[in-house]
Amino acid sequence: MSPASLPETFLRPFSLHDVRLLKGSQYERAQQTNLEYLLYLDVDRLVWSFRATAGLATPSAPYGGWEDPKGELRGHFVGHYLSASALMYAGTGNTTLHAKMQYLVRALAECQDHMGTGYLSAFPTEEFDRVEALQPVWAPYYTIHKIMAGLLDQYTVAGDALALAVVVRMADYFKARVDDVITRFTINRHWDSLNEESGGMNDVLYNLYHVTGKESHLELAHLFDKPCFLGPLTMEADELSGFHSNTHIPLVVGAQARYELLGDDAYRAMSKTFMDQVHHTHMYSTGGTSGWEFWQDPHRLGDTLQQENQETCTTYNMIKVARNLFRYSRAANYTDFIERATENGIIGTQRGTQPGVMIYMTPLGAGVSKARGWHGWGTPEQAFWCCYGSGVELFSKLGENLYFQGPESSANSPPSLFVAQFQSSTLHWQEAGLIVHQTTLHPTAEDAFLSVTLEIQSHDTSRKRHVSGGFAAPGDESEGELSDGVEATINVRIPAWAAADGLAASVNGDSVAVPSPGHFLEVTRFWESNDTVNLTIPVATYTERIQDDRPQFANLSAVLSGPYLLAGSTKGDRLLAPGLNANQPSDWIRPVEAARRAQLRSISLLTSPVPSGNAENDLAFVSHVGGRAFLVPTPNEGTDEAAAATFRFAPPLADTSKRGPPSDDQYVSLELFDTPGQFLVHNGAGHAVFVADRERSVAQGPAFDDFATFKQVPGLAGPGTVSFEALSGPGQYLSAFGSVLVPGQGLPVTLQPRQPDPAFAAASSFHVGTGLAAYHPMSFIAKGQHRDFLLFPIQAYRDESYTAYFDHV
Repeated sequence: MSPASLPETFLRPFSLHDVRLLKGSQYERAQQTNLEYLLYLDVDRLVWSFRATAGLATPSAPYGGWEDPKGELRGHFVGHYLSASALMYAGTGNTTLHAKMQYLVRALAECQDHMGTGYLSAFPTEEFDRVEALQPVWAPYYTIHKIMAGLLDQYTVAGDALALAVVVRMADYFKARVDDVITRFTINRHWDSLNEESGGMNDVLYNLYHVTGKESHLELAHLFDKPCFLGPLTMEADELSGFHSNTHIPLVVGAQARYELLGDDAYRAMSKTFMDQVHHTHMYSTGGTSGWEFWQDPHRLGDTLQQENQETCTTYNMIKVARNLFRYSRAANYTDFIERATENGIIGTQRGTQPGVMIYMTPLGAGVSKARGWHGWGTPEQAFWCCYGSGVELFSKLGENLYFQGPESSANSPPSLFVAQFQSSTLHWQEAGLIVHQTTLHPTAEDAFLSVTLEIQSHDTSRKRHVSGGFAAPGDESEGELSDGVEATINVRIPAWAAADGLAASVNGDSVAVPSPGHFLEVTRFWESNDTVNLTIPVATYTERIQDDRPQFANLSAVLSGPYLLAGSTKGDRLLAPGLNANQPSDWIRPVEAARRAQLRSISLLTSPVPSGNAENDLAFVSHVGGRAFLVPTPNEGTDEAAAATFRFAPPLADTSKRGPPSDDQYVSLELFDTPGQFLVHNGAGHAVFVADRERSVAQGPAFDDFATFKQVPGLAGPGTVSFEALSGPGQYLSAFGSVLVPGQGLPVTLQPRQPDPAFAAASSFHVGTGLAAYHPMSFIAKGQHRDFLLFPIQAYRDESYTAYFDHV
């Protein structure tokens, strides 16, 4: 049986060679961070265990984590690295990376040649002896899948013929091995041996068969179609509960590969059933799934929210399922899912621009943090978890889901393009002979519109020009009259989250009708250089109830703006104000205005009052700790401590109009960055400075406002410093003079009357600098029962505590 051709209605992906992310854009920065990590890793260290297993010399030293020479999953990351480097090379053209990946393929080929059986792995065949004897072992086929998939990517994406030869020998080895198990025992023994994580063995083998056409590769692929899992899906039964999520999602991707190759529609149907089940009964509002790596009962997510949610691997593989379903159906809901899952479960799994620092899980509980939990943030040389492997792949192909093209064009069917995601990028549309430049201006909390511009240019070297009756290549004058344009159809997604009011589109400045959200705008015309398509997409803010049908979770909801889940900066509190209408978030959520962004400051001492010890240079920044103001060591960026040491220099709460003619910013009230509506307040000379909520404090009105307002005056210690004088207590200043260090908190900040001691001046004179934290452009403030909440996209959190779901009491 030869590989079948794809159905004519299937959308086709673009090669990453034809897509470039705009330099400096968010996706390009994430891609660049990943590239730096791939370049940082030492190939000799990566292949250390392969060489040791093959009996070859092992220069350098092995890496740790899951690639440790004693780890049973060692070698899996090398497979991911093969895929990631091929994809990254396609998307960037980096020649240094190309040399590294070619060296890696040849090192692996040398290991395989030395063993002489076709076997290739970082661990000996003894692990497969245990698999076949049904004895405990981690997941050897999982690693084999990654190695084979990586080698196949090196061939199909990067054109390395040696990689194909190596993966073919691996497939032949495992075909003989599986046949032997079936002969010596039964096929049931083989099925039993697959009751552990085996990755996407069926997927890579179907893809290999598509390349080679060898029947043995097809037969082996069938033998990894796990019937006990795929079978119930054909009956549309939801039996996901209790299954390890990432063991089984790749099987569905493999089922889709089988459908594409063989046309067996049952496998397409089961993948749709699977996607529907996960999407409607097992999915968090982030687009992710799984708690502690497993599925629970359908509609029972309420008590799964904790630190270990949403394994990155599961999100990555669910995106693959959705991508294929979109290619089959052209249904925009799958691209909406890809967007949501990517923004909330992929972007944000890197810690900023630190190469090789990634996350295993995305926590979704109350008061959780990406830095805490079982894994926290990994390290470049001592992690190499499964999600590190998925991570280096997915950040190597962020351009993969931006664009798709229709079936091959013909005389009666001009080429068609689907713009599925909105990221600034350039597409070389070879078939149409066009270049598409996408410029995307992402929304902010204040300017809640997504603006997309597509600018069309001709691709001079391959441009096809219209001929009456069909298409002709450049220089082909055989038939018809040449026009100046290229006939093609461009389809642009109108997201389901878009607000209908204000939705607009134009072509070359002329308005065109826009379909309702959840569909594609279709424009067919003769495209010429400098043609433009402009879209303005209003971004709706809304709530989404957790997928749990039990009464105790009826009011538990996530807040989203467009595709972005807005997590709250809290250490556990998730109660919204009583009586709020969850369906009218505009009544209780307001954007953080641009003026507030410019008012964030840090306050630090230039000279510490601590008389001795290392703390002398550490106790520097004013922070709020446990409801009081302290001087604390310099916080690390992206932490709760950095947020707590950032204040908004708000306009004075008190009426200062009768206090003389100071400059506009001389009087300030110090609002907490991470807890809107709460301020630093004094209680008279000699007392600690504490935190109080203006709306919820026992003392409200003018008295509160006076005690929360300070006058900035030239620093008592001299130029370059600022002192904060209490509005309600002239001659009294914020100070650390005479304070005693409180272990675990810091040096208390109090209000003190001015004293002639130079040490008092030093302890009361501060440097005001840029805030240690900053408002994300999509920051909002939500009304809570006990406090107000700062909300911003979950992707932007690093080590800070947050809460993903809120209670509408």
